[in-house]
Amino acid sequence: KYTSYEGTEDIILTAKWTGSPIQVCVGTDCQEVPYDTEMNLGVNNKDKDDTIAATVTYDYHFDDGSDNPYEYVMKQYTPNGWLVNGVHYDDNANITITENTNIQPEYLETIIPVNFPETVNRQGYIFKGWFTQATGGEKMTSYADDSNITVHAQYDKEKIIVEEPDGEHEYEYGDEYTFKAVPTKANENIAEVTFKPENGANDIVRYVQKQYTPVDWILNGTHYDEGDKITLTENIKPTPQYTENVIP
Repeated sequence: KYTSYEGTEDIILTAKWTGSPIQVCVGTDCQEVPYDTEMNLGVNNKDKDDTIAATVTYDYHFDDGSDNPYEYVMKQYTPNGWLVNGVHYDDNANITITENTNIQPEYLETIIPVNFPETVNRQGYIFKGWFTQATGGEKMTSYADDSNITVHAQYDKEKIIVEEPDGEHEYEYGDEYTFKAVPTKANENIAEVTFKPENGANDIVRYVQKQYTPVDWILNGTHYDEGDKITLTENIKPTPQYTENVIP
């Protein structure tokens, strides 16, 4: 090795270089290696925990002050080779280190969707499905995006049948029902009296009758007068009540 020459004969000097150390980081583990180092990346078998991609909040609209439940859309990771300074390399690829190198495990991302409940029990209502708005909106059965969302349960009210003497009438669950006037009821013949004149004239027929006077209604053992009101929660059949008098 020479740093200068003062001789009288010709010589040939050959330059030699020592490569500067290069930093290689695999994940968070960093070390220095010589320039032109050959490196095999090996197999990416590093597990990565699932992460939350989005929150799905269910608004059941029960109006009972209860908190709205929620579920998470999850993001799942499957090892898929390596990223070397941002460029993809397969497992066991060989690389030559010529610059500072950042090696990170690469993953395929899979979204695990949330499937919405198929049925919702709410007294007096028929569940229609989950929608993006409380009224109207788009109907959905699952969600797999990466932004938070609130979905709303929508319902139709159950139909309530009131069976009255003049036929069946349709209402909705929760409607107010007003008792009407008790309908009149025709007298009923309960006995026949036949008169036979001695002069040969035609028989004369008269009837003993039962007369009905409207009183009130009875429903499930309770009496109701005209104008009384109840809230409908089930099919009903009010029964009119009468006093009975015999007309001789």
